[in-house]
Amino acid sequence: MQDKSDSSFEPDRPLSIFAYAYTSAVGIAILLFGPIIIGVYIEVEGMTEMQAGYLFSLEMAGYAFSSAIVFAIITRVNWRYILLAGVFIAVLSNITSIYLHDYDELLKIRFLAGLGAGLLMNITIVSIGLTSNFDRNYGFWVVMQLTVGAAGLYLLPGLIPGYGLAAPFLIVTILALLILPLVNSFQRYGRTAGDTPGKTNRLFLGLTGLLGIFIYYGGQAAVWAYFERMGTDVGIDPDSVGSILSASLVLGIFGAALATWLGDRRGRRLPIAASMICSAIGISFLWGMQSVYPYIIAAFLFNAAWYFCLPFLSAIIANIDTNGRLLVGLSVVFPSSLAAGPALATYVLNDAGYSPVLWIGMLSLPTGLIIMWKVAGRNSTCP
Repeated sequence: MQDKSDSSFEPDRPLSIFAYAYTSAVGIAILLFGPIIIGVYIEVEGMTEMQAGYLFSLEMAGYAFSSAIVFAIITRVNWRYILLAGVFIAVLSNITSIYLHDYDELLKIRFLAGLGAGLLMNITIVSIGLTSNFDRNYGFWVVMQLTVGAAGLYLLPGLIPGYGLAAPFLIVTILALLILPLVNSFQRYGRTAGDTPGKTNRLFLGLTGLLGIFIYYGGQAAVWAYFERMGTDVGIDPDSVGSILSASLVLGIFGAALATWLGDRRGRRLPIAASMICSAIGISFLWGMQSVYPYIIAAFLFNAAWYFCLPFLSAIIANIDTNGRLLVGLSVVFPSSLAAGPALATYVLNDAGYSPVLWIGMLSLPTGLIIMWKVAGRNSTCP
């Protein structure tokens, strides 16, 4: 990045780390609420599963588009202005969405909502990558996201019957407004490459790592998008599904907290491999499911593993990067995979059930593991 860095600003301040983590939780809230929202699109608004899936994917496409915007302006525009723009767009689009029920109208406004959420997430990804202990800070970043997500999934099933789509959209609006007092806890501009000695900027290695994260994250997002529908399809009542998914995110909090505690003490290869094996076991429980118990096991293993893995994947990219470009690339990969995964899942859905969706999630695991194992191994400072 160009030399506009805040020489007096310390990104490791506890308040700043909290601000990064909380803002990221607001940015990703709709994804975490996704299974419930897709259910509302279908059950309350009368949309087809394909319409609901594409609506959610288009929101994630707006999320991805925001990353292209940030990539273009990150070195020239005050980060706090980008943050304020994200809050404004998120609030405006979510309030507007409360009054819309037509599929075509929602397509346009939810793309805008994704754009606003993406601006928030982009700034937090780049900001936390500037901290000195990004392994642990990424862990706290994920813990905060899951805390907000678990609370939302616990509350939403009770609010949906009375308020419909207004419930999740109003929650996100309130959460976004609470970012405003935290704006001054963000840097105005990033550091230059010279501010981060000891890192080697290997573009090809970084791009390979981003590809591995895209494949892994997209596959898991495909499964997560239809987790609620898989539960209701085997006769689990919606309130129970919401409680199970909320509890699974609590397990995800423990997974992310464990990653925070571990840091890089055990390297990054083995934790990533262990988490992906755990994810595969969780997904396998969803095949041929006949009762609530396999569903509970699947949800718990799936989210505990997913969110344990995420801080290590993010830290691999942060460890390679020197000037913020790859971190911006990371903020492109996350929303892009969140858009691509559910869209692909929607495309392959058929009358035979959700097996094609589960295959997407299952096959993404060994592919992502092989790529990230090699990337971590070739980065001499990332065992």
